[in-house]
Amino acid sequence: MALYRVYPEEPGQEIQIAEELKNIDKVKAIEFEDLAFGLRAIKVGAVFDDKNDNPEETEERIRNIPHVKNLESLGVSLIS
Repeated sequence: MALYRVYPEEPGQEIQIAEELKNIDKVKAIEFEDLAFGLRAIKVGAVFDDKNDNPEETEERIRNIPHVKNLESLGVSLIS
């Protein structure tokens, strides 16, 4: 399991980004987090197979979503 924080370029773009995140099969949880001055980040939970999946591929897909300014890894852990 990996937890990420996704930062939009501008306030209000987090909804569009969240809709795109739903199209990534490894993404299992999406939550909004208030930051400051109307800006909200998106916390993303993704589940990977420890032996077969490459988290870097999913991270790159997230970075390539329009209006994503930055992706921060908050942690990675085993779920079994």
